[in-house]
Amino acid sequence: MGYVVVAAVATYWLWSARQNIIAELSSETAIQQWQHFNEEMAQRQRQGAPVTRKLSPSDEPPSLVLLRDHFGGILVSVLVILGFLYAFVAFLVEGIVRSKR
Repeated sequence: MGYVVVAAVATYWLWSARQNIIAELSSETAIQQWQHFNEEMAQRQRQGAPVTRKLSPSDEPPSLVLLRDHFGGILVSVLVILGFLYAFVAFLVEGIVRSKR
């Protein structure tokens, strides 16, 4: 029962954060800022910047693409990691409780 509550809270929090970030990064201003940044990095590369960067081929910010197109994978990964952490903490608590008897 405890894991279900933890998973539900994590899912709700992740979904809410996703909605806020998508709303923010989908704006025309954010997309224009990303395109400007990408163009500036391309110009620096042509001028011989001291650090070589791989330029993004996307016209949209990477965070927007990640949260919009790959949210299922992110959610599954978070729930699996939470499952392992929950099991580990439950194992520790059970050991502590049993050792006091």
